[in-house]
Amino acid sequence: MSKRLSQGMVGMIEARQYPDMTRPLGSRGRAWVAECVVDGVPYSVRSYTGASYALARALVAAGVADQPLTMTIDGLPGSQTHRSIAGLAQWMISDSNGRPFHRTRWQPYLAHQEAD
Repeated sequence: MSKRLSQGMVGMIEARQYPDMTRPLGSRGRAWVAECVVDGVPYSVRSYTGASYALARALVAAGVADQPLTMTIDGLPGSQTHRSIAGLAQWMISDSNGRPFHRTRWQPYLAHQEAD
């Protein structure tokens, strides 16, 4: 859904996020799906550790130019706008006994768990 402007500038990526209702609710909670279309190519990710962050990592890995991203979340009014997909890709959501859900730096070690 991004659009190239006539001057060669890159536009805003419009993305959508929703809970993955195709799988049963497990001990890790509900996985979320984030998806968008950039230059006609669809991108979709599923994650327990922040779907918007995982989508940004997928876009960066695919070579999409750094640009803003607007994320709408099904069932919630409004949207979140992030200035940079490269910046967004550096984060994830973490949870532990001592600290509830919080944003933390992405750790590649946990990347394999996002595919569950």
